[in-house]
Amino acid sequence: MVAESRKRIATRIKELQPEASNRQVAKLLGASHQTVNNDVGGKDLPSAAKKQSDTSADELDGGNNSPPPSTSGAAAAKIIDRRDRKSTGKSR
Repeated sequence: MVAESRKRIATRIKELQPEASNRQVAKLLGASHQTVNNDVGGKDLPSAAKKQSDTSADELDGGNNSPPPSTSGAAAAKIIDRRDRKSTGKSR
């Protein structure tokens, strides 16, 4: 049940925020990036063709050991559920 919910939430986050990396989604959900890669179909795997010179300064700045996001998996699920209801016009 938890794995199914995580997979649904991860997939929905990627639909709403396609620029978000699987690592960012994993931190948000409290899972490993490999788990999220598996959940969303491995779309965020590193490319062997990408050279160091092609990497922007913003991409290099990502490994700064900053604390994880303050949103828990449960809070993320509520946000996604709220957006789903809003986009479909349904309420509980």
